[in-house]
Amino acid sequence: MNIRKLKEILKKIIGVLMYAIFLILFISGVILFGYFVKVKTDISKGIYEKPKYNAFIIISQSMTPTIKINDAIITKKVLGKDLKVNDIITFVSQDSRYSGFTITHRIIEKTISTNGDYIFKTKGDYNNVVDSTTINENDIIGKTIFKIPMVGYIQYFLSTSFGWIIAILIPSLTIIIYDLVILIKKIYQKKKPKKKTKKSIKRKPK
Repeated sequence: MNIRKLKEILKKIIGVLMYAIFLILFISGVILFGYFVKVKTDISKGIYEKPKYNAFIIISQSMTPTIKINDAIITKKVLGKDLKVNDIITFVSQDSRYSGFTITHRIIEKTISTNGDYIFKTKGDYNNVVDSTTINENDIIGKTIFKIPMVGYIQYFLSTSFGWIIAILIPSLTIIIYDLVILIKKIYQKKKPKKKTKKSIKRKPK
């Protein structure tokens, strides 16, 4: 195998991998965007309940480098007894500065109160200080079980009217162009004259 053929093969492999990665991120972004819309609709109707699984887009650097800005995280609802130190949790902050905000930080300490409730101290990986308020089990939305890098960029893009147009047009045009190419090839093959093959003449034995 010469160098030119090897380069062509590597180029195709890289192209396929890049397309696959983009497709996965794109689909993830669409799913997350649809989920956020559904959650907002449910809240407005007053029928929202804490789901077993949830998804969030990170908008601050407090968990860098573990979780970066615009990464998406998937959380799972767990009981306080099942959480341990070093778990990353998403919770509703009771800090007066961020009251009602959804925060994602790491557990650095777990204790049990006199009432038998689990109390947690948390800290962002990027932060130099521990969070000023402790977290009760009822404030916890879930434990981070999965991270999808850079999905926030796609989610933001799809939230714009231009993004939705591109999201619909590109797949549609791709399918149309592909079908046209296949159709042209078939028409060309039908019009292409068939080569006549010479029949071999067999001589009768004398």
